[in-house]
Amino acid sequence: MNILNVLKKESPSILNKYTVNCARRSLSDKVELFKILNSIKKYKVGEKINGFEVEKVKPIKEFDLVAIKLNHTKTGAQYLHVANDDSNNVFSIAFQTAGKDSTGVTHILEHTSLCGSKKYPVRDPFFKMLNRTLATFMNAFTASDCTFYPFSTENEKDYYNLMDVYLDATFNPLLRELDFKQEGWRVEHTDPKDKNSPYQFKGVVYNEMKGSLSDQGRLFATRLQQQMHPGTTYATISGGDPEYIVELTYDELKKFHKKYYHPSNSKIFSYGNFNIDKQLKFVDNYISKYEPMKVDKIDNVKPWTSPRKVHMMCPPDPMGKPGKQTKMCVSFLINDGNDLYESFVMQVLSHLLLSGESYPMHKALIESNIGSDYSAGTGYDDNARMATFSVGLQGIKTDDVDMVEQTIMDVFKECQKNGFDKKQIEAYLHQTELNLKHKTASFGMRVMQSIVGNWIHGADPIDAIDVNKVLDRFKKEYTQPGFFEKRIEKYFLNNKHRLTFVMEPFDDYNKILADKEKQKLETLSKMLSKAEKEKIYKQGLELLEFQNKEEDASVLPTLELNDISKTIKRIDLSHEVIDKCPTQVRKTSTNGISYFGALRIIEDFPDELRPYLPIYCKSLTALGTKSKSLKELEHSIRMITDGIGVSAHVSTSPTDLTTVYEGVYYETSCLENDIEKMYDLMQEIARETDYKNIDKLKTLIIGESTGLINTLAQSGHSYAMMHANASLTKGQSINEFFNGISQVYFMNQLAANENCEETVDKLKAIATLLMDTLEKRMLKASIVTTEKLVDRNKKALKEKFLTKLPAGDHAEAPLRIFTPRYSKNFFSLPFNINFAAKSFAGVPYTHEDSAKLQVAAKLMSTHFLHPEIREKNGAYGGGAVYSGLDGTFSFYSYRDPKPLNSSEVFKKSVEWATTKKFTDREIKEAKLSLFSSIDAPRNASAEGISLFKYNITDDMRQARRERLLSVTSDDVNKVVEKYLTNDKKSSTTVLGVLPEEWKKDKKISEDLGWEVVG
Repeated sequence: MNILNVLKKESPSILNKYTVNCARRSLSDKVELFKILNSIKKYKVGEKINGFEVEKVKPIKEFDLVAIKLNHTKTGAQYLHVANDDSNNVFSIAFQTAGKDSTGVTHILEHTSLCGSKKYPVRDPFFKMLNRTLATFMNAFTASDCTFYPFSTENEKDYYNLMDVYLDATFNPLLRELDFKQEGWRVEHTDPKDKNSPYQFKGVVYNEMKGSLSDQGRLFATRLQQQMHPGTTYATISGGDPEYIVELTYDELKKFHKKYYHPSNSKIFSYGNFNIDKQLKFVDNYISKYEPMKVDKIDNVKPWTSPRKVHMMCPPDPMGKPGKQTKMCVSFLINDGNDLYESFVMQVLSHLLLSGESYPMHKALIESNIGSDYSAGTGYDDNARMATFSVGLQGIKTDDVDMVEQTIMDVFKECQKNGFDKKQIEAYLHQTELNLKHKTASFGMRVMQSIVGNWIHGADPIDAIDVNKVLDRFKKEYTQPGFFEKRIEKYFLNNKHRLTFVMEPFDDYNKILADKEKQKLETLSKMLSKAEKEKIYKQGLELLEFQNKEEDASVLPTLELNDISKTIKRIDLSHEVIDKCPTQVRKTSTNGISYFGALRIIEDFPDELRPYLPIYCKSLTALGTKSKSLKELEHSIRMITDGIGVSAHVSTSPTDLTTVYEGVYYETSCLENDIEKMYDLMQEIARETDYKNIDKLKTLIIGESTGLINTLAQSGHSYAMMHANASLTKGQSINEFFNGISQVYFMNQLAANENCEETVDKLKAIATLLMDTLEKRMLKASIVTTEKLVDRNKKALKEKFLTKLPAGDHAEAPLRIFTPRYSKNFFSLPFNINFAAKSFAGVPYTHEDSAKLQVAAKLMSTHFLHPEIREKNGAYGGGAVYSGLDGTFSFYSYRDPKPLNSSEVFKKSVEWATTKKFTDREIKEAKLSLFSSIDAPRNASAEGISLFKYNITDDMRQARRERLLSVTSDDVNKVVEKYLTNDKKSSTTVLGVLPEEWKKDKKISEDLGWEVVG
């Protein structure tokens, strides 16, 4: 992978975007690069500095940075520093961790390494540091063949605090057996205090992976990778398969750490404007005590001599169409992932085949409505040592598998014969140029993500950043005859390493998994001696005591409240009315890009149209217009803008929870030469969408429905919170219609309806309501651009956008009263794990209690909910959040084996927080954690967005800041007592597996006040 791919993946655009050479460079850019070069001028190849030898120095002009590759002279540890005038500094340490089985040892080690170290021997220092830092990012990741630990922060003291914690955690972890049992797996009584209660497998990673593999898309992609790379580390599940996690021993975990977490096996990365000398000295102090060690290489898969076909089973989709739930794909082993040029070419080819409604695979597979959407894993994937390309469908009949396979091969043959439209390649390169120019706050983290894979595989990490070398070659070569056609022939038509992978639903899939787990526990129980059973019981009590033990976290480094600025960073905005349209303008450094946003507010949107608004928004860029076919529209979007985003909008007044604004938000951006074209295209999309093409609309609906269903297992806690919130406030009721599980069910119903005529009528009614009856004061615009481009944008906004909109009449809508309806809902879904949420109504953003509730949520999460739900009950996550924007307080659990128990934990946390006397340190840490998010750097495009979309002024932000800084323990006790103790005014939602006793007797759930859905 190179940075081109990462920029594409993290882009907010609705289109796939990559990066290309930026020809236009300003004098200030050159000055910044000169300053960076001057600050590191002693770093010359061969120089030895603080235990490291400089191997390579490379200025990367297109990103205004200098990359310095070093090697630790004693251990061979590799280090890459990327010097850039960026205050959001990044550090990461990565290890090659190519596991040999699916016990999840790499994943469990990632967790347990962060559970205490020699220098910081407290339980769970990682989570405790979240409350002692202003980090803009903190996490750890387990990939298929490596594990890496990154963080970022703008505060230098914070940077070295975190570096110390991370390095000690990775090189000197305590790896206590109790941590292994808590984070990995254990056999324990359901109630650890009751030795007569049944045995249960518990563990954070165990339950995390049960939840992960409940996601049908994740399951499909995981099994596909395993089948494509037999005999290699990629044939295992690095995160762990619950069936095999329970085979991992504590001794194996320790041996794995000793073998892989060694400086000789490490790749260390730093980025930003902090002094490199100090960083090298700090790292050398940790690793110089080690002796060099030989590092294993990652094995490549042996190419096949003939194609293969594999059938596997998966759980059924309760929302899917019966008889059309099979998934399949055809997958090919392509190129060495370290060949960055070939990888880029294949990314382009993947785009040309797949990435638009008018592109060949989409036309042949999706528009035909053979299936509901591309299968998971579709596209080019260079994360493994050898890259693959896959294409397939989900939501098909089993009998159609052979036909789909033949269709895929026919498309390859057609493209090999006819090639691709040159305009599509030019549009792709235009998108790339735009992507390079976007100024993002997380650029350093994205650089790290782009290099770590190839670096682990032995490539030069600087090559992954030096994009011009790849792009200049591509521009010279792609026009040559047969450039893509020869690759189609080589990689697809004549490739023997080809897999046809099919996954079919099996009604008893989840039952079989549950029965296997139950059988294992029953067999274990019968085999255990009395002494062994006593040992399990005592270990359960020991772990419980360990988890309940009060700790002195003062050994951990921390920032102080005086490290938090007392004042906000004010955004200089101007406001004016252009052709009756209120317009906000932000002049800032945008690298020549103009960002445009428009918000159309609809007063009291008709109830019968509201569920259709999300699909209306999607349709604007997916159907074509009255003057452009879909193919022409796609090309215009790609050649003029970086993509056009249209979404349903809802926001609550910062001063009154009963005042809600809903409508549609439009956003896009463009280069300097395309400003006028951008505004003209935006008005065409907003007003002239053509709904005559029923087939394309049907395809869109089926695809969107499938996509929503696929998100349930990954984001179940978000859906649960949205649903619980919906019964409490007007704004959240509307938001749930747009984005919640109600929208998932609604879209599923639309997809099942063969007749789209009613949907077309609804979409046309929305279009009429939005634009044909528009009074321009109900529309507002936002422009973010450089000073020299402001006037051009304002002129184009008026002449190309606003003057072409009709001047409709505005009628005051009748005020509708929202009445809370408290409820307890259980959505029965085919997961192996659950998600729970419980919500209360709070107060508006500007209310004095809003900041207090936000601090309360952080304290309850850190000191009660996290230990109870994650550490003791084995859920992957749990906590509380207060949304100042929405005025809702929500408890949640994520990938939770005991959601009803968590519901009780939510209640107990309220009782606890009403009387708990929080220490000054605890209050301080809660505030630090909150401000790490509040003060995180923002992209240039987002400057002024809180005022534009949510009506939050700088004065409101400053007042809230002051309130947050002044919150006391007594304040927390009072707001918890005031807003969270009346359980009758709360709503609870659970997504997951219905309890067995409820299945047998509906009266049990009814007596408990639950409404079961599904």
